[in-house]
Amino acid sequence: MSCSASSQRPAGTDRRLKQIAAVLATFLLAAWLFACGGGSGDTQPQVQPEQSAPDLQLSLTATPLDANRIVVSLTAADADELYQLSCRVTYDPAVVQPVSAVTGVLVDERAAVFTSTQPADYVPCAFTYHPGESMPAAQGELFSVEFTLADPAATPQFGLVTDAEFLIANDNTGRRLAASVEVQP
Repeated sequence: MSCSASSQRPAGTDRRLKQIAAVLATFLLAAWLFACGGGSGDTQPQVQPEQSAPDLQLSLTATPLDANRIVVSLTAADADELYQLSCRVTYDPAVVQPVSAVTGVLVDERAAVFTSTQPADYVPCAFTYHPGESMPAAQGELFSVEFTLADPAATPQFGLVTDAEFLIANDNTGRRLAASVEVQP
């Protein structure tokens, strides 16, 4: 006596089950999209109004301890609504090399922070506060990046990428804040 686990289904049953599964999956996906706002019928993208802008300033300062080191400080003014920031400080790797990147007084220990000195031609600087938190002040230093001079005869150039894909400043509701950028040599 042998036992067989196979069951005999009438012809076409597998095809019918696949059709039912496909219809059910389509219905569930449509319901999920509608619940997330995808079924509103509005084909125009939602543009959120820009709020008052943090005035981000990038300034270059030489540290007095070592003539071969330069500190680039990213400061903000009118930043009472700033909740999240992501930006890139640019430099010429033939002239300077990043040593360290640290947060300033505006980004305290409550914020989640990301920065690195590893990319070849920019230093990423980003932070976000948690829901219900806010920055400790409306103006001050956000980040400072220390560089060593690779070529003491060259004049280092620093910048802040202003492309909207890489310079992101948001308030605590997720709305994008406009940011004016000033680079001071």
